[in-house]
Amino acid sequence: MKRGPFIYCTEEADNRSSAIPRLRLPEDTAINEGGRADLFGGIVTLVAEARLAQTDDWNGTLYRITPPTADAVKMVAIPYYLWSNRGPGKMVVWLPEN
Repeated sequence: MKRGPFIYCTEEADNRSSAIPRLRLPEDTAINEGGRADLFGGIVTLVAEARLAQTDDWNGTLYRITPPTADAVKMVAIPYYLWSNRGPGKMVVWLPEN
């Protein structure tokens, strides 16, 4: 995601750690700006309703022809240059669309 000249990322500090690699951002999802005065002297975050791919219905299979089920979750993204300033954790920049 980007806003103006800034690239944004999702990181573990704002999103569940196990969820980071399984987040999906549908193409038609509205992405809203959010303010966080408590972070780094005040920053603009991006907030969207993403989809979280589930893994509990795979039953140990490696491949399948049907897509995984997904639940709606709130996703928060921060400017990329600020990631890993609140401790180590998972981070992604590019999110699949489906």
